[in-house]
Amino acid sequence: MKNYQGIPGSEGIAVGKALVYLNDPFTLPSEKINSNEVPKELQRFMAAVEDVRTILKENTDRITKEIGAEEAEIFEAHLSVLDDPEVVDNAAALIKEQLLPAPTAMWQTAQDIANEFAQIGDDYLSARSADILDVSELVVRELTGEKRVSLARLNEPCILVGKDITPSETASMDKKNVLAMVCEMGSRTSHAVILSRSLGIPAVVGVTGLCEAVRNGMVMIVDGAEGKIVLEPDEETLAIAQKSQTEDTAQKQLLKNAAKKPAITLDGSRVMVEGNIGYPADTDMVLENGGDGIGLFRSEFFYMDSNDFPTEELQYQGYRQAVEKMGDKQVIVRTMDIGGDKKLPYFEMEPELNPFLGYRALRICLDRSDVFKPQLRALLRASAHGNLAIMLPMVSCIEEIEASKRLLEECKEELRQEGKPFREDIPLGIMIEIPSIALQARDAAKLVNFFSIGTNDLLQYSLAADRMNQKVARLYNPFHPGVLRLIAQVIYDAHAEGIPVGMCGEMAGDVLSVPLLLGLGLDHFSMSATAIPKIKNLICGLKSEECRQLATQVLAQPTGKQAEGVVKAWLSTRGHI
Repeated sequence: MKNYQGIPGSEGIAVGKALVYLNDPFTLPSEKINSNEVPKELQRFMAAVEDVRTILKENTDRITKEIGAEEAEIFEAHLSVLDDPEVVDNAAALIKEQLLPAPTAMWQTAQDIANEFAQIGDDYLSARSADILDVSELVVRELTGEKRVSLARLNEPCILVGKDITPSETASMDKKNVLAMVCEMGSRTSHAVILSRSLGIPAVVGVTGLCEAVRNGMVMIVDGAEGKIVLEPDEETLAIAQKSQTEDTAQKQLLKNAAKKPAITLDGSRVMVEGNIGYPADTDMVLENGGDGIGLFRSEFFYMDSNDFPTEELQYQGYRQAVEKMGDKQVIVRTMDIGGDKKLPYFEMEPELNPFLGYRALRICLDRSDVFKPQLRALLRASAHGNLAIMLPMVSCIEEIEASKRLLEECKEELRQEGKPFREDIPLGIMIEIPSIALQARDAAKLVNFFSIGTNDLLQYSLAADRMNQKVARLYNPFHPGVLRLIAQVIYDAHAEGIPVGMCGEMAGDVLSVPLLLGLGLDHFSMSATAIPKIKNLICGLKSEECRQLATQVLAQPTGKQAEGVVKAWLSTRGHI
């Protein structure tokens, strides 16, 4: 029996036989190319990049359908590697200027960037470095023809052990037969770990030297919460682990069962805990995990999965399916949020210097009423079958709300004339993700029925920091005092006008953020379906008044690090972390 200690990645206990996954190394050409071969080599390189882009898009679609749209954003990060001039352009430059073969140029570029990031010692950059290496390896293997070993079909349940299991490998693996994942490399924030948590697969990373010690078929114990590994346990240790595994499974089921009940704090405050989805079928997972509704239905997947703008009828059937499945629970559908990092092959858009500040989301919809009105009509028609609400993304000013309401009224009048039923008082809300409208929250609240704070973009725009840009990613901090005070003011202004406030960004499903947000008065928390039971359980163990006191203390902190430290200490003293 031998014990190893790693970094906890994903909670859970697994007992099973090991499968050592060591991907065959790829071969890089050693000789340089001739100068007259450069055009052909560049063409071959760019063709491989496009082939990998197709693979990553397929991964995005698969993860969206199997787990959820939020987790699929990991592969949007992978796709961004192929759009990063520091990666692709630098590799192309090595082909042209140093006459390196395309595989060698790509891998040298990836290694140089990864080594640069490693010296900084930042968790985010470590995850970004892993992304670059993962995507670059896919390009290299596409060029050399040396494919990765497939994890798509596993013969029996196993504990997967490897040097580093990448997100693209995680996306393709036979998840039903993977009891746990253990890697020598990686961090708690690495994308493969995030995926394993969403899949409910125990994971431990950073276990140095493990691959040399493990043989295929060896019995292992993995404790994802503690980061502990036991190889070839004795009978007593094995019995204890199996008992713990049974108890852990039972505890998770208890959480799921408890999540069917309302999330009510110890002092009687009811909080709505909802799910984020991308497809109508995702409602099953939300209901299974006790979701109180759908706080965010990302409707753009109707557009991204189509060869042309989806028809009104197609959208109507999809929205209707979702609201009927949810019964009397509310389904909030965000109108088309295309642009930025989401492109449509059939909708040509002019290149923009900064697409996240450009032509996207509601800006496109208001410019293209021929695209927007079919969606509004479909949503109105679906509202006749359940509790549906409409939410507008990327609102920056009052005029955009007013213009949207005029179009909505036009659609209502058309449907009246056609004799098609819809809910006359359908709720209309807006996303609070641009600081300008956050600062006008009191005015906006007079025009709509609810707010939903999109923290991912609100942080990006408030802090002028792109979380996908490795040079400024450390500035992207949800506990930044400026961001917290902006959120607090939005909630205060909304409540002053009598409308509720939800949140559908990453903060809503973060254990550290929940007591703070509860203390600020947030009414609705929306997250990935698998996070719902844990967050509901946490809320049921909190007191609203104590959370309000915590929020007052946190808002007084001058730095994000100090604000986060206060929350961690508060949760620790109450046994929540």
